[in-house]
Amino acid sequence: MNRFHSIVRLFGIFILMWGVTTVEARDKYQTTAQIDLAILTAQQYLGTPYAYGGLDQAGSDCSGLMVAAFTMAEVQLPRTAKEQSKAGSSVGKKSLRRGDMEFFATGRKKRKVTHVGMVISVNDADTW
Repeated sequence: MNRFHSIVRLFGIFILMWGVTTVEARDKYQTTAQIDLAILTAQQYLGTPYAYGGLDQAGSDCSGLMVAAFTMAEVQLPRTAKEQSKAGSSVGKKSLRRGDMEFFATGRKKRKVTHVGMVISVNDADTW
């Protein structure tokens, strides 16, 4: 399967899961309260219609959802999934935590970031 797959830790940690060296870093803005607020904000968008370039509950795309969620947590993110995927440093998959952002390549662009989601739960068996 020739698919690009990456994960980004909120507040500046970037994870590239296949073929990239792991480098850990911690950003000064990472707090449990901010992560909780970003997740809560994102969950409030459940049921929001898809709208390319949208940033609010009237309509949003994936990267707009991340911008809205993190803005509520007083963290500024770039606007697009591609730009967001470049915002941090690498960490290993086993280091995933709540609030991390996961990036995907979808459609015909198998090597370019086109989609982003947020990790809201991590346990020994699963990541959600």
